[in-house]
Amino acid sequence: MRTRLDVMGVAVGLVGMLLAGAPAAASSGGTTESGTWYLDDFEQRLCVVAERGWRDTYVWAPIFGEWSTPIIIGVRNMPAGSTSPEGTIAPGSHPGPGIRYFAELSLAPAPVGVYHAEVWADDGTVTQTAPVRLNYQERCP
Repeated sequence: MRTRLDVMGVAVGLVGMLLAGAPAAASSGGTTESGTWYLDDFEQRLCVVAERGWRDTYVWAPIFGEWSTPIIIGVRNMPAGSTSPEGTIAPGSHPGPGIRYFAELSLAPAPVGVYHAEVWADDGTVTQTAPVRLNYQERCP
């Protein structure tokens, strides 16, 4: 029963996230010389087994709008030893709904605790961020 409730909670969260997207804070409000776009700033949460970490996973980079220059994405502020190679989104547009872009990351083992990472997106003029909560635990449900 708990698994069914967990899945239902995730589904409800996804629907809410897709319907209620709001622009992330940015130095120019998402309007740039290369177009109008924003990184939705909803908080993503990952459960990570502290002693193992989590190799080769992804978080959403929910970018919406239009842009004429490439947008570089990644994840930062992770536990020591974790990595996130930069990804590139070609010029284009995405009106939504739905998540179309993902940022790759590998999470290193770390002590039990909560870590506050963030997805970032940069078009060369503006950098926008969205929170990623990393819950390092002894085990994940």
